[in-house]
Amino acid sequence: MNADLREALSAGRSREALDLIGKLGAAERRAVGKELPGLMRALPDQSWHGPSAGPMRDTFLLAGLATIGGAAAAASWLARTELLWWTRRWDVRHPDAAAHQGPTPLDAVADRPDEWVADVVARAAGRLRNRWQHQALWFAIAALVPRAGGTPPTGDTFVLGWTEWAAHPDRLADDPFTDTLLPRVFEVDGAGHEGWAKGVAELTASGRVERSDVLNWCVRRLLRGGRVQDLRWFCLLHDELAPTPEESAARLRDLVRMLPAAPGTVADLALREIRRVDEASPIPLATFAEAVDAAVFRPEKRLVKSALVWTGKTARQHGRQDAATLAVLPLFTSEALDLRERAVKLVAKHAAETSAETREAVLAASADLPADLRALIPGAGGPGEDEEPGLPADSLPPYSPPAPAPPIGSVAELAEEVMLWHGGGWSGFERVMTGIVEQAHRDPEGTHKALADLAKAQPWNFYRAYGETYAELSVTPRGLLDLAVQKLAPGPETTGVRALAAAMRVRFKQLTRPSPGFWEERPGTVPLPIRFLAWRMREAVDGLGRIPFLLATPTEANGLIDPAVLVDRALRYEAEGREIGRADLVQALLRTPRAVDSDTLKRAAGLTSAEGGALAGHLGADGPPDPEITLAQVTLRHGRDPWHRWNRESVRLLAVSRPAALSPALEDARSLFALPQSELPDGLPTHDFWSGYEVVPRLLPAHRELAAAHLLPVVSGLPQVDGAAAARGDVGDAVLALAEADGPAGPATGAVLAYAASDKEAAGRAIAVEALLVLASRGLLPAADLGRAVATLVEMDVVKLNRITGVLGEAVHAGAHAEVWEIARAALPPLLTANTARTTANAPRGLTDLLQLAARCAERVGARADLPGLAELAARGGSSRLVREAVRLERTLSAER
Repeated sequence: MNADLREALSAGRSREALDLIGKLGAAERRAVGKELPGLMRALPDQSWHGPSAGPMRDTFLLAGLATIGGAAAAASWLARTELLWWTRRWDVRHPDAAAHQGPTPLDAVADRPDEWVADVVARAAGRLRNRWQHQALWFAIAALVPRAGGTPPTGDTFVLGWTEWAAHPDRLADDPFTDTLLPRVFEVDGAGHEGWAKGVAELTASGRVERSDVLNWCVRRLLRGGRVQDLRWFCLLHDELAPTPEESAARLRDLVRMLPAAPGTVADLALREIRRVDEASPIPLATFAEAVDAAVFRPEKRLVKSALVWTGKTARQHGRQDAATLAVLPLFTSEALDLRERAVKLVAKHAAETSAETREAVLAASADLPADLRALIPGAGGPGEDEEPGLPADSLPPYSPPAPAPPIGSVAELAEEVMLWHGGGWSGFERVMTGIVEQAHRDPEGTHKALADLAKAQPWNFYRAYGETYAELSVTPRGLLDLAVQKLAPGPETTGVRALAAAMRVRFKQLTRPSPGFWEERPGTVPLPIRFLAWRMREAVDGLGRIPFLLATPTEANGLIDPAVLVDRALRYEAEGREIGRADLVQALLRTPRAVDSDTLKRAAGLTSAEGGALAGHLGADGPPDPEITLAQVTLRHGRDPWHRWNRESVRLLAVSRPAALSPALEDARSLFALPQSELPDGLPTHDFWSGYEVVPRLLPAHRELAAAHLLPVVSGLPQVDGAAAARGDVGDAVLALAEADGPAGPATGAVLAYAASDKEAAGRAIAVEALLVLASRGLLPAADLGRAVATLVEMDVVKLNRITGVLGEAVHAGAHAEVWEIARAALPPLLTANTARTTANAPRGLTDLLQLAARCAERVGARADLPGLAELAARGGSSRLVREAVRLERTLSAER
């Protein structure tokens, strides 16, 4: 490569470089092409940045097209991302294209054969990807198309690039690629957008594209299906084209095929067009039956209603009573009571005009209908004298408790678990600390080396807090782990002033080491269960190397300890002459189940130490103390951020407890039984800096209601009605852990479930369904308390009733008919009574669905009741769905037994 060409390339002078290349022979050109990559690498890094970088990239790209011999190598060069920048200036459709005075790719391949250029275009198009970095490559390829036969590539990625980067819907008539690529737009997933509907319709109206072709393309695309967002603009295009009934009749077969599985918007379009065709000229009977049969199985109620209206209006008119009746019979088992009632009335209307075979099928299908609906069908009759009202409720799936995590069995496993956990919050930290305690006693040298190696490999995770006080370190899991590592694997020895400073820090930590009651003295911004857990973990750190294991390590996944195992551990402590830590003992007592067998009690009586006696007395008592917990509406002041902490107010439903009569052994846990406990009278504890909320039920596994009371402050932030708290995934884990715990459930548990069921995230609501089913299958669901909490929170306007009814509906699908009826029975009276002063339009969103769900469950379990406010709502009259559902529920609850 001569010096002039090298200088032109390095300076980004494209025209000069191409002129110099044009004077070279074939062999010299190939030599230049081979030298281009080396020259690129030799240029300083800063050359590829700044204002001059673009022209230099152009120059190298065009030089490669002009000198590289093989089409495959030229396509690879064209696709090099370091050479492609904003090449849209080469697009003749762009307004700024005329202002570009430099050479283009066409100039670079001026003396190349057309076949060679076409090969480069095809190969480069194969390298194209649908991401923004390849936008420049698309325009480079498009610039070469005129020399490649004028026909652009038709691959999916090139078509997507055309619709996303180049083609404008309003200028399709002037686009040279329209004739080739527009048909492909209807075949490539994700091509086009809503703005294309009007542009394509105008192109069709101008005669540039055949109308029948566009309609065929559009219908075939909708029939093929796909994502709703991809199909929306094809529906808009279909509406813009406004096909006549005759045009839709020609595509009737495809329209009917859309109904079973197409997205809702597409199915709506299909049914609308089928009805238009039928109104113009009756469609064949088999086609009608197929269309209605597909529509009534759709999940969208509006679509099913539309099919019922169409069926009812045309059955007698077109003489197809038998087909209409048989098509709607599946709705006799619909869970949507209003749809079922519509179907029954339609069948009853045409019963006398159907054949004997059809009437026989109707009688068979009506066997499971409630008596009031069955009475509408001629010949079906009412219930027999011995027939029990309602249907048997579905059985709930049995509860299978999760298996506990296995203990950490070796130093190597401990090191792996520490690295996997590190920084993971309180969730899983107790298991890590338990492993450290056990391995430090079993293999002190190996544990010392393993933790020292970890600290050496990742010093930013360890030994990071030598300048902090003991109190500052001992309130977070990260700080507690650092304390454990410092104790087992201290830092390198120092001399002189550094050694003196290190000794002073150690002495200061000793002087600031807390008393056993220190956890109660922490600031009110730290939640009480976390303060308690931190106290116990500090005690474990202090005992490293001395104690063989932690007494309160759970044996069950929900946090409970097998009493027999607990007594064995205590006996081993006494046999080895070791003292049980106060925090460890209290935690063990909080984790004992409510029933203890007599053999375990006899063995516990052999404990001789003061701690052993306290444990034996606790196991032999009638049961753990349960504080009386009630709910109260509390107005809290807070802010969206630390700088505006008190500038907002919101109302929360929180728990208040009366002190329980505690045994002396549980005296250190008294603060856990007293609520509220906050040093900030107008604020919630700060939950932003800790994670792992599921530890709360596992700290108090025998006291579910108390754990729920402690969870309420954070769970109440889930609806985010005013930005008081952020939703977190581990809150859902806490709700499920609460369901898996033991002990009685009451108003606090009901409020936690109500808040969780209103989570704005679908994943959170799914966990609420699972928690509800776990409690229901165990026979522990506080249904009435949950219903009352729902009503209270809806009136407080801090939860969304429609979200909660969705959760309850999922529970019904799983077989919880009786439980959901009890929830609705408790929730509806206050909601209906509060609604008497409102207009129907101002009723809480979701109340209609709750009424329908209650009627469905009441019918299933044969419930009879008098709900205050229901009769008044039903007596309002009118055609609103709210009133209709109230009438239906009242009729169900007042039916004769």
